[in-house]
Amino acid sequence: MQKLTDTVALTLPDRAGAGADAGSDFGVRVRRSAEYILVPLFALAVSAALFSAFLRLVGKSPLDFYQLVWRGGFGTAFSVQNTLQRAAPLILTALAMAIPARVGLIMIGGEGALVLSGLSAAAIARPASTRSCGPPANAFMAMKSSLPITRSFSP
Repeated sequence: MQKLTDTVALTLPDRAGAGADAGSDFGVRVRRSAEYILVPLFALAVSAALFSAFLRLVGKSPLDFYQLVWRGGFGTAFSVQNTLQRAAPLILTALAMAIPARVGLIMIGGEGALVLSGLSAAAIARPASTRSCGPPANAFMAMKSSLPITRSFSP
């Protein structure tokens, strides 16, 4: 019986101390959230530094390179439009993978689903464009044609 009371006496101050530190729960959450931002930023900084060192070894200016990359991706309205146009299918494919993954499903072949959906959308939209349906009807038919293919790849 003595051991039980010693155990209770030893654990009570720990629990009371944990209740007093309830405000530090916010600090823990902030640190965990910052980790999701700081780790990728650190990885980008290290990779940029290593690539800059490589460019120096080759005899090129890293600043000129990074300026050209920025101008090519975001420098003009056309480059922003081109960047978004090329990134949108990849982002939507990643989203199509992420939503089932959050539920616990595994879907393999996202790239194949993207390619076959695009192919079927183009195959359906091309004959429809010769009719007088108009662009909204063509877009609807292209989206409708890609549904059976993307469904065939889901588990």
